[in-house]
Amino acid sequence: MRIAWLLPLAALAACAGPGTGGPNLVACLVDAEHAIVDVDATPTGFALTPAEALALAVGGFEGRLDRADGAKLALTLRIEVTGAMTLQRRSWQPSPEGWRAEATDGLACEDAYAWPATVELRALPELDLAEGLVLTVTASGVATFAVRLDAAAHDGTAAPAPDDLSDPDDITAIELLWGGHRAADTWSGDVGFGIERRHDADGGPDGTVSYTYVAYGAWTAAADASGDRPAPP
Repeated sequence: MRIAWLLPLAALAACAGPGTGGPNLVACLVDAEHAIVDVDATPTGFALTPAEALALAVGGFEGRLDRADGAKLALTLRIEVTGAMTLQRRSWQPSPEGWRAEATDGLACEDAYAWPATVELRALPELDLAEGLVLTVTASGVATFAVRLDAAAHDGTAAPAPDDLSDPDDITAIELLWGGHRAADTWSGDVGFGIERRHDADGGPDGTVSYTYVAYGAWTAAADASGDRPAPP
């Protein structure tokens, strides 16, 4: 699967990313962050206690990677806590014109538990990934993580197909994008490559950047039989 976007360079420069504080920012931001005092108490608006959120997200999992070309590989996922859990109260930062993203279908800005974690995702020899990140469990009870890496920085053999790398002189970046979510019995997620190309990159105002997402595969993983339990925050 390939998805492509084409944007003017001027527009890219004018739009601030989440957390940058730029004047055109519209994003789901953390308004307040609180330490977790009681892991068995459910905060207002949350479906899970902190202890239940940890049990949902942390531990060892086994499953399968289904590559986009039809191949299937055994996969393991391991998530470990590396720091204290906090409770984040969040809201949408409106645009200067007063437009609020919460009014748009398909977007959500939930309060969440958050904590630093190490996530390891392996489907050898193709994927051998280990990354430190902030993992969240939303107020409605969905665990999520997302990682964006320089594709050359991972240790596996997975790479875009040669057909996806046509016109290599235009390519300015290749990223490996992987992430997952869990709300019930299994983790699931996707792995793919983001390929950025710069066109007419001579400094002129009419230059553009295209970004193409190429799916590598989808994965699922269920809790293994080791009996691992997450450590308290």
